[in-house]
Amino acid sequence: MALANTIRQYRFHNGEMTKKELAKFVGVSRQTINAIEGVEKFADGLVVEVPLDGDDANDGN
Repeated sequence: MALANTIRQYRFHNGEMTKKELAKFVGVSRQTINAIEGVEKFADGLVVEVPLDGDDANDGN
């Protein structure tokens, strides 16, 4: 459940970002964010890179 809490905290500390906004930012579906936040037994092997320095993950660099 630590990942779910971390994602919720990230969204809260970034202007109360919606799940849809975060999903677009990191390049996954809103349903993926919803699953990570809502299900304790989410796949342990999932890795989602979230740029914490304000860089846009979808800028093509």
